[in-house]
Amino acid sequence: YALQLRVLSASSPAGTTWALKSPSHLGHLDALLGALPDATVVVCHRDPREAVASYASLIHALRRPYAVDADPAVAGRQALERAAVAMGRALDVRARAGGAFVDVSYPQLERDPVGAVRGVYAAMGRPVTPELEAAMAAWAASNPRHRHGPHRYDLARFRLDEAEVLDAFAAYLDQYGALVG
Repeated sequence: YALQLRVLSASSPAGTTWALKSPSHLGHLDALLGALPDATVVVCHRDPREAVASYASLIHALRRPYAVDADPAVAGRQALERAAVAMGRALDVRARAGGAFVDVSYPQLERDPVGAVRGVYAAMGRPVTPELEAAMAAWAASNPRHRHGPHRYDLARFRLDEAEVLDAFAAYLDQYGALVG
C-alpha cells in the first residue's frame, strides 16, 4: 500500500500529501500506521446507530443483485459485527499510538463542512488560505447533502435494535460520545 502510494506520488510536486478516505482502515489502523508511520488519521465520529444502519444498507445493496434471497437481517448482523470489531481494534490502537489522530464530529461536518475541514487543518498545523477556503465553500455549495435525494435506512429494517448497537459501541461512546450527538 505504501509502495503503491509512493509510485503514484512519484510525479507529484514535492510536499504533496495524500488524503485517503476508507472506512475499512478503521479496523486495521495498526497496519496502516506501520506502513505509513507519518500518517495523520482523521476520524469522523458518527452515531453508531446511524453508521451501522448505513453500513447494513450498503452490504444489502451490494448483495441484492447477486443473491436470490438477500436477507436484510443477515446484512444487519454482519454490519454490526464488523463495525464493532473494527471499532474495538481502533480504540486499542489509539490507546497505544498517541497523537497521530484528529477527531471530527460528523454532525459538525454536516452543519459546517468548511469549518470542520478548517479545524482538521489547524490540528495538523496546516494553513487554510483564502483561496483554499473559497474552493472548499464552492465545492460544498455545489455538492449539498442529499443532492440526489436522501438515503433512508433504519436499524429495524435490518432486524437490529438500538440497545444492541449502543451496547456493542459502549466503550467507543464512553470516549467519543460527545462528538456524535
